[in-house]
Amino acid sequence: MSCLKARNSIAFVSEVSIEYLKRALKIGSMARKEVLKMAFVNMFNDRVEQFNLREENERLAELFSDEKLQEEAQWQAYSVKEISRLFSISEEEALKLMNCGLFKTYRVGNEYRASKKSVEENKKIVKAVLTYQDKKTMSVPDVMRILGLGKTATYRLINQCRFKTYLVLGKMRVDVDSFEDWYAGQFHYEKVNGERPGKKYGKTLSPLTVAKVLGIPRSTANDLMNDGIVEFIWVDGKRRIKRESFDKWYASQSKYTKVKEIEEVEGYVD
Repeated sequence: MSCLKARNSIAFVSEVSIEYLKRALKIGSMARKEVLKMAFVNMFNDRVEQFNLREENERLAELFSDEKLQEEAQWQAYSVKEISRLFSISEEEALKLMNCGLFKTYRVGNEYRASKKSVEENKKIVKAVLTYQDKKTMSVPDVMRILGLGKTATYRLINQCRFKTYLVLGKMRVDVDSFEDWYAGQFHYEKVNGERPGKKYGKTLSPLTVAKVLGIPRSTANDLMNDGIVEFIWVDGKRRIKRESFDKWYASQSKYTKVKEIEEVEGYVD
């Protein structure tokens, strides 16, 4: 009985050993494949790096044909920080300026630099853009502060093309003249601190103003327009009474008497 158990144990151990050897050989084969795969990957990466280095040298050779200039390449170009100081802009704006394609750029080490020659050639253009940005346009947050609006309401006006907008150095800017022209032609929005809206229609009156001047309900002022007694125009979907027509009608009747002057009311009524 003990001999039988021993033979069975030996057979079991043999089966286990054979299975282990098979797995070991299989794992070894997979490991060899992985090693070969990594070798090919490393070889590919080396070739890519060599190709990039060759391309970089060709770009340097194209930009600086003289060998001496190639050695002094980093001294013949502006870094992002130097462009930032040169044009008095932030480093973020300087980087966007370099990426917009206006300057000829190349890489020195881990840093991109712009050719001094291309920067000097385009300096007037950049300064003109920056001057336009500072004096002729304003940022979206500026519009928000002027009108006392939130971000959503402000961008709704922009998306409705109420005034002209531009992208300057990757940022949206609002044309000041276009904004003022829009502001003068509407009555819905009013500046927090500044002139009243609707300057284009200064010779018109709102029904609410007429109601305040005559001391009558607003509905009665609307009836003056509905009955054709006074002339009116439409501005932004709302009716406004012509000042000349109102004055002419007022002088021809005796039913209504002014309780306030128009100038007094216009101080707080649009």
